[in-house]
Amino acid sequence: MLFRQLLARIDNIPRDLLRLIDRPITVRSSMHPETHHTMSRPITVHVTHGEPLLEAGMAAALYPHAEFAIVRSFAQHESLSDVQVIVTGYSNGLMMRTETLKALGHKAPAILIVTPYRQGRQIRTAIEHGIQGYILQNATSDELVAGVRAVAQGRRYITPSLVAEIANSLTQSSLTVREGGILHLLAKGHSNKAIAKALDISMNTAKAHVKTIMRKLDSVTRTQAVVTAMDRGLIDDRELFNTAAN
Repeated sequence: MLFRQLLARIDNIPRDLLRLIDRPITVRSSMHPETHHTMSRPITVHVTHGEPLLEAGMAAALYPHAEFAIVRSFAQHESLSDVQVIVTGYSNGLMMRTETLKALGHKAPAILIVTPYRQGRQIRTAIEHGIQGYILQNATSDELVAGVRAVAQGRRYITPSLVAEIANSLTQSSLTVREGGILHLLAKGHSNKAIAKALDISMNTAKAHVKTIMRKLDSVTRTQAVVTAMDRGLIDDRELFNTAAN
């Protein structure tokens, strides 16, 4: 498992890397100075993640490879224009892709997402945003390295086991925007009457939409429809937990 492997590596991080983890750093290469003149310029990789321990572990996994120059944060005089690959989480990856494309255009760095999200819809959303790499957090360190290499070379990299998820999502009936909104209300426990009131539609229209949603999700009950939607990535379970907490 990538997370466990990365944690295991942390005790073996060279002292100079430990110092880099504790303070803002500039672009640097893991190559020995004497090898710079004999090797091509290293791939500059910006590693950033919402989970600091995972971020440190991914940086540690990439550090021993001489072809990579690891960046954890930036000094004021530096920018993402110097970076070739960004390794980050799902939400941050989508946001950074949008921002870097707007700021840098075709010079924007490639983005490799490392995430636990494996639903076909989520993967397709990432691809539609222009994400070049997508691997799971339970992947191996070797796969992380392979993913970074691939996207740096302009190729797409997706964890092989996820290809079937993408294919399955293409064969599923998609929901309309209106149906998607009603699905979220269903997930929050709204009755047909409550849905009709919330959307200012008739009871019969609300019932018709719910029936269509259940058919598209191959479900015979409202609860099954919600569970299926979660499995397909149509609903974020964290949203449901937040609703319950409120």
